[in-house]
Amino acid sequence: MAMVESLSPDGRTRITWAISEGRMSHEIRCPRITDAQSGEILFDLWMDTSWDASVQWLENGLLRLSIRHYAEGGVTMLDVLVDRGAGVFRMENGPWRPLNWMQGEVPEAYWRKAGSGGGLQSG
Repeated sequence: MAMVESLSPDGRTRITWAISEGRMSHEIRCPRITDAQSGEILFDLWMDTSWDASVQWLENGLLRLSIRHYAEGGVTMLDVLVDRGAGVFRMENGPWRPLNWMQGEVPEAYWRKAGSGGGLQSG
């Protein structure tokens, strides 16, 4: 397993990717998001390296994660928008929630969405 880091344009957020190969040479990029200055872990999917994600760095400290799970087939994609400045995140078009809830809520919401055929249930 290889590790690759990416840093946000504002230098505030670091993502360390645990990269492994899945079936048919698919690359799985499992993220751990930290505060670049303090090293505090903000969100971590390394507990199951079948999580796969991509990041889009946006303006004003925003980042968008697109998350899927390799074992589920990668069909379901959960969109997560993170606002580091405000300390909040939201899934799909749902309500903004405190950033420290992200670790508990994102995997659960993903599996609800995957089980419902693609529609995010509120909860």
